[in-house]
Amino acid sequence: MLRQRDDWALFDVREPVEAERGHIASATSLPRRRIELRIEALVRDRGTPIVLVDDDSGRASLAARTLAGLGYRKVSWLQGGVAAWQAAGHRLATGNNVPSKRFGEQAYHDYSIPDVAADTLAAWQREGRDVKLFDVRTPEEYAEACIPGAASGPSFDIARHAGDLQQHDGPVVVHCAGRTRSLIAAQTLRELGVKQAVALRNGTMGWHLAGLQVERGAARALGTPSAASVAQGIHGSLRLAEAAGVGVVDATMLAIWLRQADNLYVFDVRQVDAYMAGHIPGAQAVPGGQVVQRADDFIAVRGARIVLVDDDGTRARLTAVWLRRMGFPNVLVLSGGIAAWRAAGGMLESGRVRRAPAGWLAARAGVRLVTAQDVEAQVLQQPGLVVLDVDTSAHFRHGHLPGALWVPRGWLEARIAALVPDLTTPVLVTCATGVQGVYAGGALGALGYRAVMVLDGGTASWRRAGYRLETAELPPQDDILLPPYARGEQAMRDYLAWETDLVRP
Repeated sequence: MLRQRDDWALFDVREPVEAERGHIASATSLPRRRIELRIEALVRDRGTPIVLVDDDSGRASLAARTLAGLGYRKVSWLQGGVAAWQAAGHRLATGNNVPSKRFGEQAYHDYSIPDVAADTLAAWQREGRDVKLFDVRTPEEYAEACIPGAASGPSFDIARHAGDLQQHDGPVVVHCAGRTRSLIAAQTLRELGVKQAVALRNGTMGWHLAGLQVERGAARALGTPSAASVAQGIHGSLRLAEAAGVGVVDATMLAIWLRQADNLYVFDVRQVDAYMAGHIPGAQAVPGGQVVQRADDFIAVRGARIVLVDDDGTRARLTAVWLRRMGFPNVLVLSGGIAAWRAAGGMLESGRVRRAPAGWLAARAGVRLVTAQDVEAQVLQQPGLVVLDVDTSAHFRHGHLPGALWVPRGWLEARIAALVPDLTTPVLVTCATGVQGVYAGGALGALGYRAVMVLDGGTASWRRAGYRLETAELPPQDDILLPPYARGEQAMRDYLAWETDLVRP
Protein backbone atom coordinates (compact mmCIF):
# COMPACT_ATOMS: atom_id res chain seq x y z
CA MET A 1 0.00 0.00 0.00
CA LEU A 2 2.85 2.42 0.78
CA ARG A 3 4.12 1.99 -2.77
CA GLN A 4 0.80 3.42 -4.03
CA ARG A 5 0.40 6.22 -1.52
CA ASP A 6 -0.80 8.96 -3.86
CA ASP A 7 -4.48 8.85 -2.89
CA TRP A 8 -4.48 8.21 0.87
CA ALA A 9 -3.00 9.70 4.02
CA LEU A 10 -0.82 8.16 6.71
CA PHE A 11 -0.65 9.99 10.05
CA ASP A 12 1.51 9.34 13.09
CA VAL A 13 -0.63 10.57 16.00
CA ARG A 14 2.07 10.36 18.67
CA GLU A 15 3.91 13.42 19.94
CA PRO A 16 6.77 14.86 17.84
CA VAL A 17 9.66 13.54 19.95
CA GLU A 18 8.13 10.07 19.95
CA ALA A 19 7.85 10.17 16.16
CA GLU A 20 11.41 11.46 15.83
CA ARG A 21 12.70 8.37 17.65
CA GLY A 22 11.16 6.10 15.03
CA HIS A 23 8.26 6.32 12.58
CA ILE A 24 7.06 4.92 9.27
CA ALA A 25 9.07 6.89 6.75
CA SER A 26 6.23 8.40 4.72
CA ALA A 27 3.95 9.30 7.63
CA THR A 28 2.87 12.86 8.30
CA SER A 29 3.19 13.84 11.95
CA LEU A 30 -0.22 14.79 13.32
CA PRO A 31 -0.26 14.59 17.13
CA ARG A 32 -3.68 13.67 18.40
CA ARG A 33 -4.09 17.05 20.11
CA ARG A 34 -3.65 18.76 16.71
CA ILE A 35 -6.20 16.79 14.69
CA GLU A 36 -9.10 19.27 14.85
CA LEU A 37 -6.74 22.18 14.15
CA ARG A 38 -5.06 20.71 11.05
CA ILE A 39 -7.08 17.92 9.48
CA GLU A 40 -9.18 20.04 7.13
CA ALA A 41 -6.06 21.62 5.65
CA LEU A 42 -4.39 18.24 5.25
CA VAL A 43 -7.37 16.19 3.99
CA ARG A 44 -10.27 18.11 2.49
CA ASP A 45 -12.02 15.09 0.99
CA ARG A 46 -13.72 13.20 3.82
CA GLY A 47 -13.84 10.07 1.65
CA THR A 48 -10.06 9.83 1.56
CA PRO A 49 -8.65 6.63 3.09
CA ILE A 50 -6.72 7.52 6.25
CA VAL A 51 -4.43 5.22 8.24
CA LEU A 52 -3.33 6.17 11.76
CA VAL A 53 -0.24 4.94 13.58
CA ASP A 54 0.77 5.04 17.24
CA ASP A 55 2.72 2.81 19.64
CA ASP A 56 -0.25 0.56 20.46
CA SER A 57 -1.15 2.94 23.30
CA GLY A 58 -4.76 3.41 22.19
CA ARG A 59 -4.21 6.91 20.83
CA ALA A 60 -4.69 5.82 17.22
CA SER A 61 -8.08 4.27 17.90
CA LEU A 62 -9.15 7.38 19.82
CA ALA A 63 -7.94 9.55 16.95
CA ALA A 64 -9.94 7.37 14.55
CA ARG A 65 -13.04 7.99 16.64
CA THR A 66 -12.37 11.74 16.47
CA LEU A 67 -12.00 11.67 12.70
CA ALA A 68 -15.12 9.58 12.26
CA GLY A 69 -17.00 12.11 14.36
CA LEU A 70 -15.78 14.83 12.00
CA GLY A 71 -17.20 12.98 9.02
CA TYR A 72 -14.16 11.11 7.70
CA ARG A 73 -15.53 7.85 6.35
CA LYS A 74 -12.52 5.64 5.66
CA VAL A 75 -10.37 5.73 8.77
CA SER A 76 -8.36 2.81 10.12
CA TRP A 77 -5.33 2.32 12.32
CA LEU A 78 -2.32 0.04 12.26
CA GLN A 79 -2.86 -2.78 14.73
CA GLY A 80 0.09 -3.04 17.08
CA GLY A 81 1.52 0.33 16.00
CA VAL A 82 5.13 0.89 15.07
CA ALA A 83 6.26 -2.23 16.94
CA ALA A 84 4.07 -4.37 14.68
CA TRP A 85 5.53 -2.59 11.66
CA GLN A 86 9.01 -3.55 12.80
CA ALA A 87 7.94 -7.10 13.66
CA ALA A 88 6.72 -7.47 10.09
CA GLY A 89 10.26 -6.80 8.89
CA HIS A 90 9.96 -3.12 8.03
CA ARG A 91 12.37 -0.44 9.17
CA LEU A 92 11.49 2.74 11.01
CA ALA A 93 12.89 6.12 10.05
CA THR A 94 14.36 8.42 12.68
CA GLY A 95 14.42 12.21 12.62
CA ASN A 96 11.83 14.62 11.23
CA ASN A 97 10.96 15.83 7.72
CA VAL A 98 12.87 12.81 6.50
CA PRO A 99 11.57 12.74 2.89
CA SER A 100 12.72 16.31 2.26
CA LYS A 101 16.06 15.88 3.95
CA ARG A 102 16.77 12.61 2.19
CA PHE A 103 15.88 14.31 -1.08
CA GLY A 104 18.25 17.17 -0.28
CA GLU A 105 21.10 14.76 0.30
CA GLN A 106 20.26 12.89 -2.90
CA ALA A 107 20.28 16.18 -4.79
CA TYR A 108 23.67 17.02 -3.27
CA HIS A 109 25.14 13.91 -4.85
CA ASP A 110 23.11 13.84 -8.08
CA TYR A 111 23.80 17.47 -9.01
CA SER A 112 27.28 17.57 -7.46
CA ILE A 113 26.26 20.73 -5.59
CA PRO A 114 29.43 22.51 -4.45
CA ASP A 115 29.77 23.47 -0.81
CA VAL A 116 32.35 25.26 1.27
CA ALA A 117 33.48 24.49 4.82
CA ALA A 118 33.00 26.99 7.64
CA ASP A 119 36.76 27.43 8.09
CA THR A 120 37.18 28.23 4.41
CA LEU A 121 34.44 30.84 4.42
CA ALA A 122 35.87 32.39 7.58
CA ALA A 123 39.30 32.56 5.91
CA TRP A 124 37.79 34.25 2.86
CA GLN A 125 36.18 36.83 5.11
CA ARG A 126 39.43 37.49 6.98
CA GLU A 127 41.27 37.89 3.68
CA GLY A 128 38.75 40.46 2.51
CA ARG A 129 37.60 38.33 -0.40
CA ASP A 130 34.49 39.69 -2.11
CA VAL A 131 31.91 37.16 -0.96
CA LYS A 132 28.16 37.57 -1.38
CA LEU A 133 26.61 35.78 1.57
CA PHE A 134 22.90 35.07 2.03
CA ASP A 135 20.79 33.32 4.66
CA VAL A 136 17.98 31.51 2.81
CA ARG A 137 15.90 30.68 5.88
CA THR A 138 12.91 32.66 7.12
CA PRO A 139 13.50 36.26 8.22
CA GLU A 140 12.79 35.21 11.81
CA GLU A 141 15.46 32.50 11.76
CA TYR A 142 17.89 34.91 10.12
CA ALA A 143 17.39 37.53 12.83
CA GLU A 144 17.88 34.92 15.55
CA ALA A 145 21.29 33.77 14.31
CA CYS A 146 23.11 34.04 11.00
CA ILE A 147 26.64 33.83 9.65
CA PRO A 148 28.30 37.24 10.24
CA GLY A 149 27.82 39.51 7.28
CA ALA A 150 24.98 37.55 5.71
CA ALA A 151 21.98 39.29 4.21
CA SER A 152 18.51 37.79 4.44
CA GLY A 153 17.67 36.07 1.16
CA PRO A 154 14.74 33.90 2.19
CA SER A 155 13.40 30.96 0.27
CA PHE A 156 13.30 31.38 -3.51
CA ASP A 157 13.20 35.19 -3.26
CA ILE A 158 16.92 35.17 -3.95
CA ALA A 159 16.24 33.71 -7.42
CA ARG A 160 14.88 37.08 -8.54
CA HIS A 161 18.40 38.42 -7.96
CA ALA A 162 20.14 35.73 -10.02
CA GLY A 163 20.73 38.00 -12.99
CA ASP A 164 22.44 40.59 -10.81
CA LEU A 165 24.46 37.96 -8.95
CA GLN A 166 25.79 36.60 -12.21
CA GLN A 167 27.78 39.81 -12.54
CA HIS A 168 29.55 39.24 -9.23
CA ASP A 169 33.17 38.12 -9.60
CA GLY A 170 33.50 36.34 -6.24
CA PRO A 171 31.71 33.44 -4.58
CA VAL A 172 28.00 33.57 -3.83
CA VAL A 173 27.48 31.59 -0.62
CA VAL A 174 24.07 30.59 0.72
CA HIS A 175 23.42 29.12 4.14
CA CYS A 176 20.69 27.73 6.36
CA ALA A 177 20.88 26.09 9.79
CA GLY A 178 22.00 22.76 8.38
CA ARG A 179 21.97 21.51 4.82
CA THR A 180 18.73 21.05 2.87
CA ARG A 181 17.58 24.60 2.18
CA SER A 182 21.06 25.86 1.31
CA LEU A 183 21.68 22.94 -1.05
CA ILE A 184 18.39 23.58 -2.87
CA ALA A 185 19.06 27.32 -3.02
CA ALA A 186 22.60 26.89 -4.33
CA GLN A 187 21.49 24.50 -7.07
CA THR A 188 18.60 26.78 -8.02
CA LEU A 189 20.95 29.73 -8.43
CA ARG A 190 23.36 27.63 -10.47
CA GLU A 191 20.59 26.51 -12.81
CA LEU A 192 19.64 30.18 -13.20
CA GLY A 193 23.17 31.01 -14.33
CA VAL A 194 24.97 31.85 -11.05
CA LYS A 195 27.73 29.30 -11.53
CA GLN A 196 29.75 30.62 -8.59
CA ALA A 197 26.93 29.79 -6.14
CA VAL A 198 27.87 27.37 -3.35
CA ALA A 199 26.29 26.16 -0.12
CA LEU A 200 27.88 26.63 3.28
CA ARG A 201 28.46 23.09 4.46
CA ASN A 202 26.33 22.32 7.53
CA GLY A 203 25.11 25.92 7.89
CA THR A 204 25.07 27.77 11.18
CA MET A 205 25.50 24.49 13.07
CA GLY A 206 28.69 23.70 11.20
CA TRP A 207 29.86 27.27 11.78
CA HIS A 208 29.28 26.97 15.52
CA LEU A 209 30.94 23.54 15.70
CA ALA A 210 33.99 25.04 13.98
CA GLY A 211 34.33 27.38 16.98
CA LEU A 212 33.05 30.45 15.14
CA GLN A 213 30.53 32.98 16.41
CA VAL A 214 27.15 33.59 14.79
CA GLU A 215 25.65 37.05 14.47
CA ARG A 216 22.40 37.83 16.25
CA GLY A 217 19.84 40.51 15.46
CA ALA A 218 21.04 41.14 11.90
CA ALA A 219 18.77 43.20 9.66
CA ARG A 220 20.38 43.24 6.21
CA ALA A 221 17.96 42.65 3.33
CA LEU A 222 18.38 41.56 -0.26
CA GLY A 223 17.41 44.91 -1.67
CA THR A 224 15.59 45.45 -4.94
CA PRO A 225 16.66 43.39 -7.97
CA SER A 226 17.15 45.11 -11.30
CA ALA A 227 14.38 44.85 -13.89
CA ALA A 228 16.68 42.75 -16.06
CA SER A 229 17.35 40.36 -13.18
CA VAL A 230 13.63 39.99 -12.46
CA ALA A 231 12.99 39.24 -16.13
CA GLN A 232 15.79 36.70 -16.15
CA GLY A 233 14.32 35.00 -13.10
CA ILE A 234 10.93 34.79 -14.80
CA HIS A 235 12.35 33.30 -17.99
CA GLY A 236 14.68 30.94 -16.17
CA SER A 237 11.92 29.64 -13.91
CA LEU A 238 9.66 29.12 -16.95
CA ARG A 239 12.36 27.04 -18.61
CA LEU A 240 12.92 24.91 -15.52
CA ALA A 241 9.17 24.49 -14.89
CA GLU A 242 8.55 23.28 -18.42
CA ALA A 243 11.37 20.77 -18.16
CA ALA A 244 10.04 19.50 -14.81
CA GLY A 245 6.48 19.04 -16.05
CA VAL A 246 4.90 21.72 -13.87
CA GLY A 247 1.28 22.38 -14.76
CA VAL A 248 -0.61 25.66 -14.97
CA VAL A 249 -4.09 26.53 -13.75
CA ASP A 250 -6.04 29.73 -14.42
CA ALA A 251 -7.86 31.73 -11.78
CA THR A 252 -11.31 30.61 -12.87
CA MET A 253 -10.49 26.94 -12.53
CA LEU A 254 -8.71 27.45 -9.20
CA ALA A 255 -11.83 29.16 -7.85
CA ILE A 256 -13.86 26.09 -8.89
CA TRP A 257 -11.39 23.73 -7.21
CA LEU A 258 -11.52 25.76 -4.00
CA ARG A 259 -15.30 25.35 -3.90
CA GLN A 260 -15.10 21.59 -4.38
CA ALA A 261 -14.36 19.05 -1.67
CA ASP A 262 -11.50 17.31 -3.46
CA ASN A 263 -8.08 17.21 -1.85
CA LEU A 264 -6.21 20.38 -2.76
CA TYR A 265 -3.27 22.32 -1.38
CA VAL A 266 -2.90 25.99 -2.26
CA PHE A 267 0.36 27.47 -1.02
CA ASP A 268 1.15 31.18 -1.18
CA VAL A 269 4.94 31.05 -1.44
CA ARG A 270 5.59 34.76 -0.96
CA GLN A 271 6.99 36.04 2.30
CA VAL A 272 4.49 36.29 5.14
CA ASP A 273 4.22 40.10 5.07
CA ALA A 274 3.07 39.98 1.44
CA TYR A 275 0.61 37.21 2.27
CA MET A 276 -0.77 39.26 5.15
CA ALA A 277 -1.33 42.23 2.87
CA GLY A 278 -3.62 40.21 0.62
CA HIS A 279 -4.00 36.54 -0.32
CA ILE A 280 -6.43 34.11 -1.92
CA PRO A 281 -8.95 32.81 0.63
CA GLY A 282 -8.01 29.26 1.50
CA ALA A 283 -4.34 29.65 0.58
CA GLN A 284 -1.76 28.74 3.21
CA ALA A 285 1.23 31.01 3.85
CA VAL A 286 4.24 28.75 3.25
CA PRO A 287 7.24 30.44 1.61
CA GLY A 288 8.58 28.14 -1.11
CA GLY A 289 11.69 26.89 0.61
CA GLN A 290 9.59 25.82 3.59
CA VAL A 291 7.29 23.79 1.35
CA VAL A 292 10.27 21.85 0.02
CA GLN A 293 11.99 21.57 3.42
CA ARG A 294 8.86 20.36 5.22
CA ALA A 295 6.79 18.77 2.47
CA ASP A 296 5.54 15.95 4.68
CA ASP A 297 4.21 18.48 7.21
CA PHE A 298 2.01 20.21 4.64
CA ILE A 299 1.15 17.54 2.06
CA ALA A 300 -0.52 14.42 3.42
CA VAL A 301 -2.08 13.14 0.18
CA ARG A 302 0.70 13.00 -2.38
CA GLY A 303 -1.56 12.72 -5.41
CA ALA A 304 -3.68 15.76 -4.56
CA ARG A 305 -3.42 18.91 -6.62
CA ILE A 306 -0.77 21.27 -5.31
CA VAL A 307 -1.13 24.87 -6.51
CA LEU A 308 1.63 27.44 -5.90
CA VAL A 309 0.84 31.16 -5.90
CA ASP A 310 2.95 34.32 -5.91
CA ASP A 311 3.19 37.61 -7.78
CA ASP A 312 5.30 37.21 -10.93
CA GLY A 313 5.41 33.41 -10.84
CA THR A 314 9.15 32.99 -10.29
CA ARG A 315 8.98 31.71 -6.72
CA ALA A 316 5.91 29.59 -7.42
CA ARG A 317 7.49 27.93 -10.44
CA LEU A 318 10.78 27.20 -8.66
CA THR A 319 8.93 25.70 -5.70
CA ALA A 320 6.92 23.61 -8.13
CA VAL A 321 10.09 22.45 -9.91
CA TRP A 322 11.55 21.05 -6.72
CA LEU A 323 8.26 19.44 -5.66
CA ARG A 324 8.11 17.72 -9.04
CA ARG A 325 11.69 16.55 -8.59
CA MET A 326 10.64 15.15 -5.22
CA GLY A 327 8.07 13.02 -7.02
CA PHE A 328 4.81 14.87 -6.42
CA PRO A 329 2.71 14.10 -9.51
CA ASN A 330 0.21 16.94 -9.68
CA VAL A 331 1.94 20.28 -9.15
CA LEU A 332 0.64 23.48 -10.74
CA VAL A 333 1.24 27.22 -10.71
CA LEU A 334 -1.50 29.85 -10.78
CA SER A 335 -1.13 31.54 -14.14
CA GLY A 336 -0.67 35.27 -13.67
CA GLY A 337 -0.49 34.96 -9.90
CA ILE A 338 -2.34 37.25 -7.51
CA ALA A 339 -2.98 39.88 -10.21
CA ALA A 340 -4.77 37.34 -12.42
CA TRP A 341 -6.87 36.19 -9.48
CA ARG A 342 -8.04 39.75 -8.87
CA ALA A 343 -8.60 40.41 -12.57
CA ALA A 344 -10.89 37.37 -12.68
CA GLY A 345 -12.99 38.89 -9.89
CA GLY A 346 -11.45 36.94 -7.04
CA MET A 347 -11.44 38.50 -3.60
CA LEU A 348 -8.40 38.74 -1.36
CA GLU A 349 -8.21 38.29 2.40
CA SER A 350 -5.81 40.25 4.55
CA GLY A 351 -4.09 39.21 7.73
CA ARG A 352 -3.65 35.64 8.87
CA VAL A 353 -7.18 34.31 8.95
CA ARG A 354 -7.70 31.75 11.71
CA ARG A 355 -10.55 29.47 10.73
CA ALA A 356 -12.42 27.54 13.40
CA PRO A 357 -11.05 24.07 14.13
CA ALA A 358 -12.98 21.12 12.78
CA GLY A 359 -16.15 20.43 14.74
CA TRP A 360 -15.64 23.55 16.84
CA LEU A 361 -19.21 24.82 17.14
CA ALA A 362 -20.59 21.45 18.18
CA ALA A 363 -17.72 20.84 20.58
CA ARG A 364 -18.14 24.25 22.19
CA ALA A 365 -21.89 23.80 22.51
CA GLY A 366 -21.36 20.44 24.21
CA VAL A 367 -19.42 21.67 27.24
CA ARG A 368 -20.12 23.96 30.18
CA LEU A 369 -18.05 27.12 29.74
CA VAL A 370 -17.14 29.34 32.68
CA THR A 371 -15.49 32.75 32.64
CA ALA A 372 -12.31 33.68 34.45
CA GLN A 373 -14.36 35.81 36.82
CA ASP A 374 -16.70 32.90 37.59
CA VAL A 375 -13.73 30.64 38.24
CA GLU A 376 -12.12 33.11 40.63
CA ALA A 377 -15.32 33.92 42.51
CA GLN A 378 -17.08 30.55 42.61
CA VAL A 379 -15.51 27.56 40.88
CA LEU A 380 -12.26 27.52 42.84
CA GLN A 381 -14.29 27.37 46.03
CA GLN A 382 -15.92 24.05 45.15
CA PRO A 383 -14.86 21.22 47.52
CA GLY A 384 -12.64 18.62 45.89
CA LEU A 385 -12.20 20.59 42.67
CA VAL A 386 -9.48 19.28 40.34
CA VAL A 387 -7.96 21.75 37.88
CA LEU A 388 -6.45 20.22 34.74
CA ASP A 389 -4.26 21.92 32.17
CA VAL A 390 -4.39 19.91 28.94
CA ASP A 391 -2.09 22.05 26.78
CA THR A 392 1.59 21.57 25.95
CA SER A 393 4.35 21.17 28.48
CA ALA A 394 5.82 24.50 27.34
CA HIS A 395 2.54 26.24 28.10
CA PHE A 396 2.27 24.57 31.50
CA ARG A 397 5.83 25.59 32.39
CA HIS A 398 5.25 29.21 31.48
CA GLY A 399 1.90 29.76 33.15
CA HIS A 400 -1.06 27.74 34.46
CA LEU A 401 -3.83 28.23 37.01
CA PRO A 402 -2.69 27.81 40.61
CA GLY A 403 -2.78 24.17 41.63
CA ALA A 404 -3.45 22.82 38.15
CA LEU A 405 -2.30 19.34 37.17
CA TRP A 406 -0.75 18.84 33.74
CA VAL A 407 -2.41 16.13 31.66
CA PRO A 408 -1.57 16.47 27.94
CA ARG A 409 -4.71 16.13 25.88
CA GLY A 410 -3.30 13.33 23.74
CA TRP A 411 -2.96 11.17 26.86
CA LEU A 412 -6.09 12.38 28.68
CA GLU A 413 -8.20 9.21 28.45
CA ALA A 414 -5.29 7.00 29.45
CA ARG A 415 -4.33 9.00 32.53
CA ILE A 416 -7.47 10.62 33.88
CA ALA A 417 -8.73 7.68 35.96
CA ALA A 418 -5.58 7.67 38.09
CA LEU A 419 -5.93 11.40 38.75
CA VAL A 420 -9.70 11.66 39.08
CA PRO A 421 -11.17 8.23 39.90
CA ASP A 422 -14.59 9.55 40.99
CA LEU A 423 -16.81 10.54 38.05
CA THR A 424 -18.69 13.01 40.27
CA THR A 425 -15.56 15.05 41.13
CA PRO A 426 -15.81 18.65 39.88
CA VAL A 427 -13.19 19.20 37.18
CA LEU A 428 -12.08 22.50 35.64
CA VAL A 429 -10.30 22.07 32.29
CA THR A 430 -7.88 24.77 31.14
CA CYS A 431 -5.41 25.37 28.33
CA ALA A 432 -3.77 28.34 26.64
CA THR A 433 -6.67 29.66 24.55
CA GLY A 434 -9.68 27.54 25.40
CA VAL A 435 -9.52 25.37 22.27
CA GLN A 436 -7.84 22.28 23.69
CA GLY A 437 -9.92 22.67 26.84
CA VAL A 438 -13.18 22.48 24.91
CA TYR A 439 -12.22 19.25 23.14
CA ALA A 440 -10.82 17.78 26.35
CA GLY A 441 -13.97 18.72 28.22
CA GLY A 442 -16.03 16.86 25.63
CA ALA A 443 -13.81 13.81 25.99
CA LEU A 444 -14.26 13.81 29.76
CA GLY A 445 -18.01 14.06 29.35
CA ALA A 446 -17.94 11.07 27.00
CA LEU A 447 -16.07 9.12 29.69
CA GLY A 448 -18.89 9.80 32.14
CA TYR A 449 -17.53 12.70 34.19
CA ARG A 450 -20.58 14.66 35.28
CA ALA A 451 -19.19 17.92 36.70
CA VAL A 452 -16.83 19.17 33.99
CA MET A 453 -16.29 22.88 33.37
CA VAL A 454 -14.04 24.53 30.76
CA LEU A 455 -12.34 27.88 31.25
CA ASP A 456 -13.60 29.97 28.33
CA GLY A 457 -10.66 31.59 26.57
CA GLY A 458 -8.14 29.57 28.59
CA THR A 459 -5.32 31.03 30.60
CA ALA A 460 -5.18 33.96 28.16
CA SER A 461 -8.55 35.12 29.53
CA TRP A 462 -7.37 34.45 33.09
CA ARG A 463 -4.31 36.64 32.52
CA ARG A 464 -6.38 39.40 30.90
CA ALA A 465 -8.60 39.44 33.98
CA GLY A 466 -5.54 40.22 36.07
CA TYR A 467 -5.32 36.93 37.92
CA ARG A 468 -2.13 35.17 38.90
CA LEU A 469 -0.59 32.25 37.01
CA GLU A 470 1.89 29.76 38.38
CA THR A 471 4.97 28.49 36.58
CA ALA A 472 6.49 25.02 36.91
CA GLU A 473 9.63 23.04 36.30
CA LEU A 474 9.20 19.97 34.12
CA PRO A 475 11.77 17.63 32.61
CA PRO A 476 11.86 17.55 28.79
CA GLN A 477 8.63 16.13 27.39
CA ASP A 478 7.75 14.38 24.14
CA ASP A 479 5.39 17.12 22.92
CA ILE A 480 8.09 19.73 22.22
CA LEU A 481 10.72 18.90 19.61
CA LEU A 482 13.53 21.43 19.82
CA PRO A 483 15.81 21.95 16.81
CA PRO A 484 19.25 20.38 17.22
CA TYR A 485 20.97 23.77 17.57
CA ALA A 486 18.84 24.38 20.68
CA ARG A 487 19.90 21.07 22.26
CA GLY A 488 23.65 21.55 22.48
CA GLU A 489 26.75 20.72 20.48
CA GLN A 490 26.44 16.95 20.67
CA ALA A 491 22.90 17.14 19.33
CA MET A 492 24.20 19.24 16.42
CA ARG A 493 26.91 16.70 15.65
CA ASP A 494 24.47 13.82 15.86
CA TYR A 495 21.97 15.58 13.64
CA LEU A 496 24.49 16.46 10.92
CA ALA A 497 25.87 12.92 10.96
CA TRP A 498 22.33 11.56 10.65
CA GLU A 499 21.46 13.89 7.78
CA THR A 500 24.56 13.23 5.71
CA ASP A 501 24.11 9.49 6.27
CA LEU A 502 20.59 9.52 4.78
CA VAL A 503 22.12 8.99 1.33
CA ARG A 504 25.41 7.28 0.69
CA PRO A 505 27.02 7.90 -2.72
